Amino acid sequence: MAADLPELTGEKLRRAAELFNLLSDPSRLRILHALAQRELPVGDLAKAVALSVSAASHQLRLLREARVVARRRVGRLVYHRLVDERIGRLLGQVLGEWSLSQQ
Repeated sequence: MAADLPELTGEKLRRAAELFNLLSDPSRLRILHALAQRELPVGDLAKAVALSVSAASHQLRLLREARVVARRRVGRLVYHRLVDERIGRLLGQVLGEWSLSQQ
């Protein structure tokens, strides 16, 4: 049966561990959940997730460095978006199932 499983290389495991570590922070989870809904500038995002602009910017920097979030400039505004839709689906599944199991 073990032969039927895909091989998990050290690199794959390292990258998965880094992603789960990134997802372990509640502020980052709120940011990712908001960005899974729509692209937002940092000020609107900070307000939506109840963080200061400074705190939201810090978390966004970490998410950009991990290539989970990207940004684009429109005039003076910088919009942030979720790069990988799988992250949004994962959050939806985990948070949706968790809230259902708590009822």
